[in-house]
Amino acid sequence: MVDSWSLMKNWDLVIPPSRPSLEQLQYLTSFAKGINKANPVAVLGSTMEFRDLLYELEFKNIYVFDWNEKFHNQTSRTRVYNNKEIFIHGNWIDTLQNYQNRFSLILSDLTSGNIAYEYRAKFYLDIENALMEQGHFYDKLLIHDNLININSLIRKYQTAPINNSSVNYFSCEFLFCSELLAPTKKVDTTKIYQQLIEMCDNLRIRKFIELCKVITPEGFVWYYGKTWNELKLDYCKTLIKINELEDFKTSPYFKRAKLFHLIKKNYERSKN
Repeated sequence: MVDSWSLMKNWDLVIPPSRPSLEQLQYLTSFAKGINKANPVAVLGSTMEFRDLLYELEFKNIYVFDWNEKFHNQTSRTRVYNNKEIFIHGNWIDTLQNYQNRFSLILSDLTSGNIAYEYRAKFYLDIENALMEQGHFYDKLLIHDNLININSLIRKYQTAPINNSSVNYFSCEFLFCSELLAPTKKVDTTKIYQQLIEMCDNLRIRKFIELCKVITPEGFVWYYGKTWNELKLDYCKTLIKINELEDFKTSPYFKRAKLFHLIKKNYERSKN
């Protein structure tokens, strides 16, 4: 697991789908309001939208698991609320395993890309074990079954207006969904930017790259690019799927991201 999140200094410029959308939060509210508010709940990462919403829903014991305290403090300063939380500092592979049968809800927004492929099975098993009986797991993840043709993206953005929204979407499509992921099945931002510069001298694309580095800096490595058929073998084997949702329709991740709502149920009980 690689931690470069101290480099992420402009998180306030990042927009959905790289952060939770309104639709994603509305669905969370629809089922989370029925969970016992005294039970511990957990957020993987410092996602401030989740943390504010959990406070608004009156959860009393909110755990935040993050390996980068600097980034956690940065997001805390931009939150709506300043409520007490339980901050668990450390690598998820090391920390989650210490909280078996603890949480009635675990929230995850695009966390899987931070986990090297060889640790995915353990990561998801630790999530399963950390849930109490009837505990919920709400997870957004990227599906890479159809990588986008790089030349079609270049043509698209050669005429696209440059604004915060289009720069965010440039990041989503070029860095996280394009054919550039195919050789290594990883997002290495430094290498991808260099590839783009070498293959395209269009000044508008060069400007997009310059601005994209502000919201998705060089020096990051995320583990994205494998197909869902490859990844699902390790994904939450003991949890039961309640719902599977698409990202919002205008999102660059539409049909490329899934929101899974899963629940932990004792197998013997669930058969009856």
